[in-house]
Amino acid sequence: IPSSIVDRLSYDVLDTDGVQRLDFTEPGAAQEIEASAAPVTVGNETAGAVLLARPVSEFGNSTGAVASRTLIAALVGLGVALLLLVYLTGRVTRPLRDMQEATRQVAAGDLNTRLQPAGTVELDEVSTAFNQMVEQLANRERMSRDFLMKITHDLRTPLTAIRGHATALADGVVPEDDVPRSLGAIEGEAARLETMVTDLLDLARLEANRFRVELDETDPVEVLDHAFHAHEAEAASQGVDYELQVAEMPIIVTDPIRIRQIVGNLLENALRWTPPGGSVVLRAAVSDHGAFDITVSDTGPGVPDHMRETIFAPFESAETPDGRVGSGLGLAISRQLARALGGDLTVGDGEEGGAVFRLHLPRESVATGHTVAG
Repeated sequence: IPSSIVDRLSYDVLDTDGVQRLDFTEPGAAQEIEASAAPVTVGNETAGAVLLARPVSEFGNSTGAVASRTLIAALVGLGVALLLLVYLTGRVTRPLRDMQEATRQVAAGDLNTRLQPAGTVELDEVSTAFNQMVEQLANRERMSRDFLMKITHDLRTPLTAIRGHATALADGVVPEDDVPRSLGAIEGEAARLETMVTDLLDLARLEANRFRVELDETDPVEVLDHAFHAHEAEAASQGVDYELQVAEMPIIVTDPIRIRQIVGNLLENALRWTPPGGSVVLRAAVSDHGAFDITVSDTGPGVPDHMRETIFAPFESAETPDGRVGSGLGLAISRQLARALGGDLTVGDGEEGGAVFRLHLPRESVATGHTVAG
């Protein structure tokens, strides 16, 4: 090491900073050298210094070597990352592609399509929800098909009766004394057809939120009296004890025509399920909170717990003990009408057996989700 470099060493700097950096060029050489000096201590005294030197050009070569190695490592890491990305992307998108294909199949009408678990919690939840949706669509289609079969039969029966009586009258084969009876039968069957068609239209309008209710001040006693007496003859012909238990009640704001329709459906349903010798009772009262409660109770077989919601679904109808099957529209329309008036319709057990249907209405109805006039 040239003496000029040794002369430049400063032990004060070494003692203070612990290191000293120096640049020099060897005599007769053009290459610049960079050196670092560190003190050598013996006890508490500095006995000398250790000097390490290296040509400046080699620092650039080292940087290039480090850079090349770093670049190679980066490329290897990027390749691994790309492979993992392709794998994970395929694993995530495959269930989505399966779901897309399943959606197309359902849209084409294949309601037997189901998605298999994808292996992740989130995608499995989506698959479960998709399968439940398809199951509900399949149930809805089955119910609609069953309803079409029922309603076709129900419509054909009165049409056949009307056609038979009309043909007999036209051919003159009906005795003169029986003409009024035939005309009455035609009128009755025509009214039955009109009721069915009206129920279908009401249900369609309710589900489309295009149903109109006319809110007005209403005397509930008068409305219930009319609804009750409309089925009095039917109750008498079936040998059913038929009672009306309604005290004086305040005026309410509601749609009287729709209330009569709901109560009429409930009475008709109760009479259909009550055997001869049983009883049907129509009651009404004002609750402690000022709400309006109407109950129709019967002594029929009652409604099992597992059917207390399904009986309010459209097209759901069970066979009565005497073999009669309704269209499955009355209770469905009644509940939706009750909710359209801001109330609700539920079913429970009667105190003496049978079923009790409870219509709950506010003192002043506020139609919800439907067009209102009035």
